[in-house]
Amino acid sequence: MKMADAIKVLAKGAVNADDPIDLLIGEVVSASPLEVRLRENNKLVIPGSLISVADHLKERTVTVEIDGEDKEMRIKSELNTGDKVMIASLIGGQSFFLFARI
Repeated sequence: MKMADAIKVLAKGAVNADDPIDLLIGEVVSASPLEVRLRENNKLVIPGSLISVADHLKERTVTVEIDGEDKEMRIKSELNTGDKVMIASLIGGQSFFLFARI
């Protein structure tokens, strides 16, 4: 899910909810498959199937222009075990959006 799409989901939900999101700090306990433990509850480990990760926290290939020529560049910014992260718990607490490494 792109960040813009996630923000739209959050905004739509905010209209219909008193407390639309909770911002939480967590730690990546496994990078593959992705699992995040929340600081507030050490026993709760969120599986990757419930987490949407912002594109800038994934390995990806982008096209850049250098001296008038398009070049492919691989950006290796994926999450690693032990990374501290900021995660939003979306309405209902059944899905999460991981948007920052802290």
